[in-house]
Order: sequence, then structure tokens, then C-alpha cells
Amino acid sequence: MKYLSENGDSVVSDDEFGPPPGGAIRLAFFLHFFDPRKPLQTSYGDVPVPPPVEMPERLRWLFRYEPVT
Repeated sequence: MKYLSENGDSVVSDDEFGPPPGGAIRLAFFLHFFDPRKPLQTSYGDVPVPPPVEMPERLRWLFRYEPVT
């Protein structure tokens, strides 16, 4: 998981160091073995998930996907 700047153009922290203090942030992470036909179950209840899309080019430069086997 990466913590991104408010506009999503830069990494401000990662999972190893935790969220940065204060301010608005964005999160970027990958869901492995995800079934898009099912809702995402969270501690706040089920959340419908929009259809998958290609990773935005700006995120390709910030971190890369490492498949889980």
C-alpha cells in the first residue's frame, strides 16, 4: 500500500512507515484474488465496486504491481 499526495501525483509514505500526519491523502493498493462480482466487505459494511480499469499512467510511475502466486 502507498499513501499518495492529495492530488495522487506522488508517494508521501508507504505501509512500512504508516500514514503521514494530518492533511488529506489518497491510498493506492492492489487487491489479489479479487472477484469483481462480489461487493468489497469492509468494517463499515459492503461497498459496491466499480468495473476494473487499466492502471492510470501516473500510478505506473509511482509503483509497480508484483503478482502473488
